[in-house]
Amino acid sequence: MSGLMTTRFDHARPAAERSGWAHPVNALMLMLRTWRTRRALLELTSRELSDIGVSRATAIAEASRLPWDVGPMDGRR
Repeated sequence: MSGLMTTRFDHARPAAERSGWAHPVNALMLMLRTWRTRRALLELTSRELSDIGVSRATAIAEASRLPWDVGPMDGRR
């Protein structure tokens, strides 16, 4: 592959040395944010749900997922 295909983008913040606690703390913060967002879905009105393109059944299914399950929801439900 030639050098012409490489991009010239750099990371906005260079990766800093992280302690052993940084990754678990970030994971816990993500789980907390996910849990709060999914609980807030249950409190939205039907108008607010339609504004973001989510049905009531999808909101209930999303809220019932576990906080660490952050991948896209598949069609098995």
